[in-house]
Amino acid sequence: MHTLTAKSTDSNGVVATSAIVNITVPIPPTIALSTLSNYFIVPAGIDLIAETSAAAGATIAKVEFFSGATLVGTVMTPPYTFRLANTAAGSYSFTAKVTDSQGAFVTSNAVAATVSSGVTLSFAAGLNNATVSDDNISVTGSVQAPPNSGLLINGQLALIGANGTFSANAIPLLAASNTITATLTAQDGETATQTITVNRATVPVTNELVAPGFRVSLDQDEGIIIPGETFAVEVNKENLPGLPVNIVTLSCAAPTAPAGATSFGKSTCTYNTPGTYKVEVIVKDTMDVVIYSKAHIVSVRNAALHIATVRAVQLDLVDRLKAADSTRALNLFFGHARENYADTFTKLGAELATFAAQLGSIGTVNAFSDGAEVILVRGAAGATTFFTVYLMRGEDGIWRIDTM
Repeated sequence: MHTLTAKSTDSNGVVATSAIVNITVPIPPTIALSTLSNYFIVPAGIDLIAETSAAAGATIAKVEFFSGATLVGTVMTPPYTFRLANTAAGSYSFTAKVTDSQGAFVTSNAVAATVSSGVTLSFAAGLNNATVSDDNISVTGSVQAPPNSGLLINGQLALIGANGTFSANAIPLLAASNTITATLTAQDGETATQTITVNRATVPVTNELVAPGFRVSLDQDEGIIIPGETFAVEVNKENLPGLPVNIVTLSCAAPTAPAGATSFGKSTCTYNTPGTYKVEVIVKDTMDVVIYSKAHIVSVRNAALHIATVRAVQLDLVDRLKAADSTRALNLFFGHARENYADTFTKLGAELATFAAQLGSIGTVNAFSDGAEVILVRGAAGATTFFTVYLMRGEDGIWRIDTM
C-alpha cells in the first residue's frame, strides 16, 4: 500500500496539505510454462503445463493458454494444464497468461515445440574413438524424441531430459576396444540406433598420468522432488590400491558443498531444485598432477512434470480411442494387457469414441520412480465412482498401462 498526499504553497508562503489517499498496487501472480519435450511426433498430444503462485490475499482465477497469438484453452482450477490433441506437423510457440482474483495478470515465458516424424540421436562430440584408462565411462548426447521415450546404452537405461539431452553413467569397459550402442525407442515403436567405439588403455599402475584403482560411484543418479524438499545422492570415492595422493576434490554443482569433499570415503550431494547436475571427482598426486578424474550426471526431476508424464499416457489413450485409432491405442499397453484389450477394442468397433468418453476424467495421479496409478472419476445417475489405471515404466524406459 502507498500513502499519497499533496502540498500546495501560495505566493504568501501559506502551506496547505491535502487529505491522505491510499493506493494499493496488487502484486502480480507468477507463472512458468513448460512442456514434457520440445519435440513431438505427429499426430501429437502436447501438454502445456503451467506452474503458478498468487500473492498473499489472492488466488488464481484462471490460466489462458496460447499458440502464437491464438487462445487455445482456458483452465479455471488446478492443475493448470491444457492438452492440444492431434496437433499437426509444424513449429509452435506457446505462452500462458495467469490472472488472479484481484485482476492482476502476467504472461509466461515462451516455449517452442516441433511436431514432425521419426526420432534421432547422437553422441556428444569427442566420444567416438576416445581412449580412457578407467574400467567404465559416462556418456552424453542428445535426442530428438517425444515424451515417454526410452534410451538404452549397451542395455543400460539412460536419463533423458526435457531439453533432449541424455546421459548414462558408468558404462562398463573391457580392455582394448569397446562398442557402445545407443538404442532410442518412442512409445509408438519409432527407433533410432547409433554405435561408437571407445578404447580402454591398459597401462601399469606406476604410470603417473593414469592411475587405475580409483573409483567413484553414486547410490542413485535420478530423483524426483517437490518444492520445499531435497534430493540426496551419496558419492563414494575409493582409492583401492591406497596410492599416495595430494588432494581429492569433489564438486557437486549443488548449493552447499558436501562434508568430506576433499577426502576419500562417502559424501552426500544435496539438491533442492530440479535440473541436471555434474558430480565430478579430481585426484592429484604428490606432485600436484591430475592422475584421475571422473564425472557422473545426476538428474533431478520436477515432481509436477513427472506426474504429467504419467498423466499424458492416459490422455493419449483417450485421444486415440476418440479417433478410433485402436492400433495406436494398444501401443500404450504392456504385452499381456495389449492382447486382452485388442479383443475388447475390436468388439467395440464404432463405439470406441463412446467408450473413451465413459472412461471418466483424471482425478488423482500417484507416481513413483517406476510405477504409478491414475484415479479416474466417473459421474453417472447422480453417483460418483472411482476407477484405477495402473502403469509401470518398462525396462526400455517407456511408461505403459499394466491394468485398468
